[in-house]
Amino acid sequence: MIEREAIEAVVQRVLPGPVSRIEAATGGSSTLVYRIVSGHETYYLRFLPDPDDTFAAEYAIHTRLRQLDVRVPDIIYYAPFDETVQCSFLITGEIKGQPVMQSAFLDEATLKAIAREAGQDLARINSVPVRKHGRLRELKSADDLFLTEAALSPRSEQHPNWQNMLSICHGVLSSQELDRLERALQMHDTGDEQWYLMHGDFSIRHIYQENGRYTGIIDLTDAQGASRWEDIGYFHLRDRLREAKVFPLRLETELLEGYQEVMPLSADYRWQVCFASLRLALLMLADQLQCKGMDAFAHALVRVIREDVEAVLWVSL
Repeated sequence: MIEREAIEAVVQRVLPGPVSRIEAATGGSSTLVYRIVSGHETYYLRFLPDPDDTFAAEYAIHTRLRQLDVRVPDIIYYAPFDETVQCSFLITGEIKGQPVMQSAFLDEATLKAIAREAGQDLARINSVPVRKHGRLRELKSADDLFLTEAALSPRSEQHPNWQNMLSICHGVLSSQELDRLERALQMHDTGDEQWYLMHGDFSIRHIYQENGRYTGIIDLTDAQGASRWEDIGYFHLRDRLREAKVFPLRLETELLEGYQEVMPLSADYRWQVCFASLRLALLMLADQLQCKGMDAFAHALVRVIREDVEAVLWVSL
């Protein structure tokens, strides 16, 4: 826990102008987050309590994306390590508005237009080649995180233990379904793909709008290097897991339309998206069964896994 006096000292030293409010905000499991109000501006101050951790990768990612005109929070200040608080901290600007997830009151045409613009920004994010597979936050240094076009080359990926995942799902999925699932997983090997920058948790919770106008994408805490299909596959998965009573509109079509305006998709993109979704859903189901058992969310995952298996096997015919 960081003392209040230390937090106030950091804010007064770094931010210009008087600060009217500092309050705790919702953060992740590994970060402490504070909302700071100064005049008409709002900032977010994040700490990594472990003195060995650093925001180096996240700082580099935000900086690169801002250079590409992606609407993500601006970096106001970054400290690899600060003596006052004895850890790394990062201050970002605010993406104004509220998430699309909480914007069902907007009309359908407006929501689809927002999704299309978000798709354009997502394509710009996914266009950045990186050297590392997996979560990027774990990097202690951002040196050589990004690759130039001239340095692109296939990379080997560490695959999950699919047999272990399938065994965990035994009893939830029938033997015939497990056989079909295993067959689908064996159809594609992403081990020779270049890794690209992924948001890592992309859904309508992280797309923001204000007064019906797209304002940006938040929360790159889980940014990772992966196949270029990972973010779209995750959105495809989340778009179907969401309860209709929470947010009834599906926005995947419009998101992909915007995406293709920036980065054209290959002819087999529907297969690739379903395959990425299938892999992610299986990982989530295995984790869910081990941690919480067969609840409503697990039932929803089983439903989308069945849909994706059918889509992957059917498209391959």
